[in-house]
Amino acid sequence: MPGLSTAQDRRLQWPASPLHAWGWDPGYNHVSHQVLRPIAITPVVPSRLDSPVVSRVRLQRNEAIVLKRRDFGEADRILTLYTRERGKVSAIAKGVRRITSRLGGHVELFTHGQMLLAQGRNLDVLTQADTIQTFRGLREDLIRTTYAYHAAELVDRFSEEGMAAEAIFDLLRDCLDGLCDAEDPALVLRFFELRLLGLLGYRPQFFQCVACGETLEPAGNAFDAEAGGVLCPGCAQRAPTAIPLSESAFRVLRFLQTRSLATARQVALQQATRAELERIMHAYVRHILERDLRSVEFLERLRRMTPAAAHASTPTRTAAQTSTRTSTRTSASSSQTSSAATSASSLDSISDPTPTDPTEPIDPTDPTGETNP
Repeated sequence: MPGLSTAQDRRLQWPASPLHAWGWDPGYNHVSHQVLRPIAITPVVPSRLDSPVVSRVRLQRNEAIVLKRRDFGEADRILTLYTRERGKVSAIAKGVRRITSRLGGHVELFTHGQMLLAQGRNLDVLTQADTIQTFRGLREDLIRTTYAYHAAELVDRFSEEGMAAEAIFDLLRDCLDGLCDAEDPALVLRFFELRLLGLLGYRPQFFQCVACGETLEPAGNAFDAEAGGVLCPGCAQRAPTAIPLSESAFRVLRFLQTRSLATARQVALQQATRAELERIMHAYVRHILERDLRSVEFLERLRRMTPAAAHASTPTRTAAQTSTRTSTRTSASSSQTSSAATSASSLDSISDPTPTDPTEPIDPTDPTGETNP
């Protein structure tokens, strides 16, 4: 450009990049109308490292059972789930307490379903739920509901978050299913307690004396929660805190520990034996957890309020409920019915086992109990 130096000519050239803009040099006096020279200003472009990074939300579909829940905020709930894939998980269900929520019916207590969880910073977020089984029978009887609370509380107390155990999940599901329609739900709960303790490494010893190692006979034994099993008559005399164990209760404990749930449900018990089994298992669980369970305290208060229901051998049911459950089940053949009736004989009336007796003492080398005694 004529009249300007080479350096000034370079500064008057149009910026090479569209990101540049024109500005005024603050060293000139703009009021005196002197020659203004344009300068190039390069805007600061934020680097990729400075820009916020949007993380991908991880979604996981888990098969879960609702153990417990508590209200949070105005319309949310915090759920404690036990999943097949991840064990115990805490999640928040947003807006489920609203009437218009589509998730409210899928997150009721003891509901078994498929849950879609989004991983959060502190809690997972429930985004979708599909019900597999509601265990409706638990909601029709208060005693059965209390037993279900007890099973769920045991899993919650003994489990740590993130520790998956499919066997515990299957055991809890089968227990809730059995509590719905079992003739003796207390027996199903005792089976659940023994199997859960075995899976967790607290399996009580019912075949050898925990003090001297001698093979146990049915009579004269005592259960010692601190020792973790049954004491023989000689060792029981030196354990003042041991609980005396009747012969029928001793047989039932070994039977439940080594047989399947379907076989255990066929056993009929007297009320005295049922109460003794409950007292022994509660003492053992209390010793391990070093605390009392809320479900046990609630059950005791319930029995004091309703003595008739407390001492009843089985929870009462209406005729309509019984007929409905009977119609939904597949009818068994006559041979299966007679076999079940034979094996359901009372354990309390048995003194000495016979080869055909289902309550015969079980060989400790056969922990599965699949072989016939």
